Amino acid sequence: MIGIKCKYYILFFLLSVFSFAVHAQDTIDIKTLTPGQCKRFGNSALKQGDYNAASEYFLQFMKLKPDNAKVAFKLAESFRISRDYAAAQEWYDKSYKLSDQTDALSCYYYALMLKMNGNCDKAKVEFAKFKKQAGNYSDLKKQAKNEIAGCDSFISYSKLITKISVTHLDSSINKIHVEHSPIMLDTNTLLYSSVRTDKKVYTVTSQTDTVVGAYKKFYTAKKQNDKWVF
Repeated sequence: MIGIKCKYYILFFLLSVFSFAVHAQDTIDIKTLTPGQCKRFGNSALKQGDYNAASEYFLQFMKLKPDNAKVAFKLAESFRISRDYAAAQEWYDKSYKLSDQTDALSCYYYALMLKMNGNCDKAKVEFAKFKKQAGNYSDLKKQAKNEIAGCDSFISYSKLITKISVTHLDSSINKIHVEHSPIMLDTNTLLYSSVRTDKKVYTVTSQTDTVVGAYKKFYTAKKQNDKWVF
């Protein structure tokens, strides 16, 4: 009987790992995942430093469970670290509101994203709000003071700066996973690395978690008619 149970446990474990590996592929239909799967896969992506993938999983989770302040904060963090400051601003704001305006950390980063997005007048208001409820975040309270000063400087200097436009590369290069270290080989060839999932997938299992990832590879993109194509 013990041997039979052991076989079932082993079979269950292998099926679980296989299922996780399948979900790690780019062909996954994320809409078919349960909230629990979205959360686990998002946390796994965070551990790998794949913040773009993490944001996709957490975003789907929030569509299914829109009142979860903690996951909203993780989603905001994923967007911030991957430098999508507009989306990060939106989700820090939602995280703060979902916490009944008690999560000081969400308030701080919401203010910081406002500043990063050029809305310094409102950022100053939010930084001041954070300072009143900073609690144990003494270092961030001091930093908030510096950020307010930075907002004042931005407001002054912005009157002297010529407006510029920044265009992000489209999804032909920017996939769901993280791209690293772009290098221009020539005027029409871009070399970069990515952790996007390929056929080779590795699995690392610990006592508490299973992490599935992909090997990093180098890719090139070519410039065609003023657009970069993978």
